[in-house]
Amino acid sequence: MLGFKHSPDTILKFKDRINANNSMFNKSHSDESKLIMSQIKIGKLRSLETKLKISLTNSRKVFIFTDEKIKIKHFNSYSEAAEYLNCSIRTISRYIDKNKLYKKNFFLFSKDIA
Repeated sequence: MLGFKHSPDTILKFKDRINANNSMFNKSHSDESKLIMSQIKIGKLRSLETKLKISLTNSRKVFIFTDEKIKIKHFNSYSEAAEYLNCSIRTISRYIDKNKLYKKNFFLFSKDIA
């Protein structure tokens, strides 16, 4: 697909489809609406439980397997795995993306393969 360009008609069709599905397209909230939404949020704090649920939902899981594909451990986030393995989050990401052995003993996956 390198160098391929969509025709102007196709681009317009894409835009029309996106715009039809977005009820706020070409609209914006009035200052009064923004003020009301802001007032609703004032003083409302999220509980620790809610923050944890949000964190778990948004985080990417890491599964550690031996080179024989035996699951050793799993983590709820890249940062937990990086802390456990004493490396950076970027290192975790690289080994997951490239599907290479980490320290010649472990495979790192973002999904449970067992």
